[in-house]
Amino acid sequence: MPLLAGSIKDVFGTTKNNPERDLQADPTTIARLATHFDIGWDFDGTLVGHPASSILHEFIRSRRAVRHVIITFRTGSAVARVWDDLAQYATAPDRSCFAQVLSIPDAALSDYVASRERQSSMRHLLSSSPAEQLCRHWKGKVCSEHNLTALVDDMTAFVAAGCRRYDVALFHPNAFVVGSTGGRGNGIEPPTSCT
Repeated sequence: MPLLAGSIKDVFGTTKNNPERDLQADPTTIARLATHFDIGWDFDGTLVGHPASSILHEFIRSRRAVRHVIITFRTGSAVARVWDDLAQYATAPDRSCFAQVLSIPDAALSDYVASRERQSSMRHLLSSSPAEQLCRHWKGKVCSEHNLTALVDDMTAFVAAGCRRYDVALFHPNAFVVGSTGGRGNGIEPPTSCT
């Protein structure tokens, strides 16, 4: 199954935004995140592939005393490419800025993909499968297990239930951009369920 070499975002068909935009950082959101000393960072669509990526990179580079952990839905060989993919950004923090990379177990993702394929067109009529619930809660749970008090993730609607359950503050990357209310024309999608 080719998906397992990628990430859960491949299932959702998320699009990558232009990471080279020159945006102004929102000091209020930065100050709120700065109250956390152990932070989880989504990778695809957050640290890479989001207009606010350079703002997030600066936050990480400027706070070396904070424990930063990458928490990703990538699996297989895609996990090994994290550092190469991050290095494509001139603003990227280097590997030493991160304590570790945590990736979802292959089995959890393959069960999720299989359950979505079984439900296919009837999905909107069905309740979440156990595999989907496990994936939705995984990032919140792993943050809690590793004493991470905050998570920055572009898929807030997908991971919010797990973050609420495990009392992890959730931030959408859009919140780090001044004026990112989701207005049309700025190329930034509106944030969902974030602190």
